Amino acid sequence: MAKYKTKTLEERKKEIDDLTENFTEKIDSYFVSEDSFREHLQFMSKFYNYSFRNMALIDDQFRGANAVGSFNFWKSKGVHVKKGEKGIKILAPAPIEVFSRNNKQVQVRYATNEEKAKIRSGVIKTEKKMFFKIGHVFEYTQTNAREKGLEVSQLFKNYHRDGSIENDEEIYKSLENVADSIGVRILDEPKEELGTAKGASYTYLKEIALNPRNTPYEDITVLIHELAHAKLHTPENSDKLSTAEKEFQAEMVSYVVASRYGIDTEEFSLSYLAGWTKGKELKDKENLLQEVKDTSKEFIEIIDKSLAELEQAKENTITYKKDLIDPLEKIEEIKNEHNLMELAPNEVEMALEINYPEDLSKYLSYKVLDEQETELQNAQIQTPLMLIHTEQSSNFEPFGESNNQSFYEMEGSIKYTVVIPKDHEELQVVSSFYESSEYAHPLHHMEKNNIVSEDDYNLLENNFFDHTIDEDTKYLKAIAPRIKAALEQEEQQTVKQEDLSIQI
Repeated sequence: MAKYKTKTLEERKKEIDDLTENFTEKIDSYFVSEDSFREHLQFMSKFYNYSFRNMALIDDQFRGANAVGSFNFWKSKGVHVKKGEKGIKILAPAPIEVFSRNNKQVQVRYATNEEKAKIRSGVIKTEKKMFFKIGHVFEYTQTNAREKGLEVSQLFKNYHRDGSIENDEEIYKSLENVADSIGVRILDEPKEELGTAKGASYTYLKEIALNPRNTPYEDITVLIHELAHAKLHTPENSDKLSTAEKEFQAEMVSYVVASRYGIDTEEFSLSYLAGWTKGKELKDKENLLQEVKDTSKEFIEIIDKSLAELEQAKENTITYKKDLIDPLEKIEEIKNEHNLMELAPNEVEMALEINYPEDLSKYLSYKVLDEQETELQNAQIQTPLMLIHTEQSSNFEPFGESNNQSFYEMEGSIKYTVVIPKDHEELQVVSSFYESSEYAHPLHHMEKNNIVSEDDYNLLENNFFDHTIDEDTKYLKAIAPRIKAALEQEEQQTVKQEDLSIQI
């Protein structure tokens, strides 16, 4: 994972100022060359030219669709429609040939043999009638055209962005933290078909959705754009700005923030912004840009902090393989580095917690490996285990069981080590600590501080819930006889009261 140098407020401000001001100048001078435009027209000419009625039908079902073709059209290009994609309905011409029989029009295919002979000889005249049937077409993003490398124009390629981001998962996770900080929820799927739109911001609901057809590269840049909308264009001020002004701000924020992390969106952003702003008046442009700068700064600060935490968590995670790590040697290195050689183990922990918290996490992991290396090597670990570092406990327990303790009864610092199985000879060992008054249990602390990867967190969460469900099931089974007896007793008392009322 790439490391990002922490910048001072002045350095960050200058970087954002330079990006916004230089890019604004580029937008004003942006134009599409004749060659680029000609190339794009040649590419689009490969697609069928639909009638105005069908174009309206297509746009109504799949907003913004231009590059569309039938199933066989895409097949002829060497690509296929992705599984689960629904066809866009159009009216396909279906001419039929008819003739007159007893003053009624009949399709030629229903003619008798005698009538067919007369039609061939010209005795019976036929005519063609135009009817329409429902046909289906598919848009470019509904196919695997990008994956197959179908040749497209540069203008088209700029809009449907490809590429790779080295640490896309970490940046996406950091953007989820941005969403949390501004009170916005990222939906698992959009509320409606987005067509070619890459994302949507539901202003009044404080929700954001991304197009499921996006590439990971698009997801990140589009998410920044939609987060900017959510931050800047709230229900209270949304009506004060034109659509062009709102799109200008959102894409400017996306460009500035993406640039901070080495994500190149210049070609797309220039084309997108020029399309929205050319010939349109942006009122109080200086104020619009100041809001862009402020929002970019806020997002970058959150992302930087999140990336630093993720990086630290990764550094604190030890992948343990038999015979590859000497835990005792690692402990000595940490103690040596901080002049703690003469201190007792509990004093070493206290000194590290106060002065070198990052090294305490590593120290705890190596300490556990040193003390329980043989057990960990010999154990066939199938599910996650956890050790809570206290004077009373010194052994690992199943994660769900260990995490289900009453931590609120403990005071001070909770130190824990989690072991997650990776394969038959590899374990992931991670230790950390937190104040008992701030978190409910270790799993809560791991979630809020990105202690482990998302996949490992999901594994631990499922393990915890499975244990909780098992415990609840055991409890319900244990009290079931008592509940049944109480219900039977209540029923008997009701019967006696009814008998008594009958006698009276």
